[in-house]
Amino acid sequence: MSSLPFRIRQCARLTGNFTLRSGKVSDTYFDKYRFEADPKLLLSIAQEMASLVPSGTEVLAGLEMGGIPIVTVLSQITGIPAAFIRKEPKAYGTCRYAEGASLAGKRFALVEDVVSSGGALIDALEKPRADGFAPVAALCVSQALMASIKAVTAALQRPAVSADQAPETSRGRAANAAGTTSRSPRAPVPWQIGGARTLTQIQSPLRGSLHSPVTR
Repeated sequence: MSSLPFRIRQCARLTGNFTLRSGKVSDTYFDKYRFEADPKLLLSIAQEMASLVPSGTEVLAGLEMGGIPIVTVLSQITGIPAAFIRKEPKAYGTCRYAEGASLAGKRFALVEDVVSSGGALIDALEKPRADGFAPVAALCVSQALMASIKAVTAALQRPAVSADQAPETSRGRAANAAGTTSRSPRAPVPWQIGGARTLTQIQSPLRGSLHSPVTR
């Protein structure tokens, strides 16, 4: 049977003529949505990622949008409830940025598909941190640059703000993320692990064998 890195590469690595976000043109392209849309491959990826989930994790929080299919299958495999982190909270209904399982008082891990610069993961940390919520780790399928993991790890190690220290708008957001309307102060949650874990280059059954030069 082909290795998992080979299967991902065969599925997601495209050749042709591609205009990148930067405006440059490349003859190769890594389309991550292809491996996320393949049910058998997605299952294999989630089975491998299960070993990266820190012990004691209570919620797996997938980032919009690439982290959502990953976290859904990972939740099924591990039995750990899933949350879905919006880039921005919706302006109607519950107005939450964290849908699904509550993050309040929980040990949760962020889940992403591919990390290039680390910017999306770092941005996703800001709202939970402002509400006193702190992930125990960030997990991803693959990374483009070791510098991205270093940046995410540094962000994870910054302390969270307790709800009583946060501004009033942040407290309200915390209640929304928690699925409650309580405004009682809560103690800051420590960053108990503060590390980024990925199937490539860190704890790596896929070490060094996945990427084309360009990721979507």
